[in-house]
Amino acid sequence: MKWICGASWHEPESRRSGRLRPRNRIGQNTALTLIGNTAQYYWQIANLNQQIKQQQAGLEIGQQTLAMVQSRYDAGAAGQLDLQQAQQSLINRENTYRTLQQQREENRNALAILFNRSPTDRQAERRSLDITQESAGSERFAGRSHCSSA
Repeated sequence: MKWICGASWHEPESRRSGRLRPRNRIGQNTALTLIGNTAQYYWQIANLNQQIKQQQAGLEIGQQTLAMVQSRYDAGAAGQLDLQQAQQSLINRENTYRTLQQQREENRNALAILFNRSPTDRQAERRSLDITQESAGSERFAGRSHCSSA
């Protein structure tokens, strides 16, 4: 008997003898697909969280740059083209930020659907892909003895 995250999986005689029944194979393929999709959405959300955080910093820089160019323009030290370029740069950053937020929301919803939950029911998620930044999160899973293989 194998234990995978709290669920026991009995290996039928056909499995031990090297033959799988088609129905068992379909079930295993479905389980593997579900696990793969879950992992994919989980890491995509972490990646998007990291990109959103970086984009927020970029937005602040864009706003500061626009304010600086606006001041220079008001003082006559910058042209209208410089001002329009700074404005367009900020607009582009804002659009990228909104796009990343939308992608994250879509991935969150897809993950919620996989777990038969409401999309508004939020689960814990990684803020970045850097595992050293979130060592506390890994400690939470370390105590789960039912997620080991026997």
